Amino acid sequence: MRTNAVGTGQTIFLPLEGPQRIEECFDQVLDTAAAIRDPFEQAFFAMVHLPYWQPFEDVSKCVSRLAANISLIQHNLCPLSFVDVSQSVYISALSGIYEINRVELLRDVFV
Repeated sequence: MRTNAVGTGQTIFLPLEGPQRIEECFDQVLDTAAAIRDPFEQAFFAMVHLPYWQPFEDVSKCVSRLAANISLIQHNLCPLSFVDVSQSVYISALSGIYEINRVELLRDVFV
């Protein structure tokens, strides 16, 4: 878990600050994800919320993509690989979440 402020690259979005607040939000994301029964919805939830809250100093986006696969694998579904997704498309989709709280672009990447 991170203890310092981080940025999100080419965006003005600033993730949550304060170790206690970060940990509380992280725990809430984990609890909410665990309550979601549909594996696709649970996977997408992880892809949206982990990069948004940036709970780690680095690799939050990577962890979100890995975490998305947990529910898929648990339900014997094919995991996401992102091999055919360009970095610019993925970053643009995340920027939609960071800047205007819209998930449609990331939903399209997910689908």
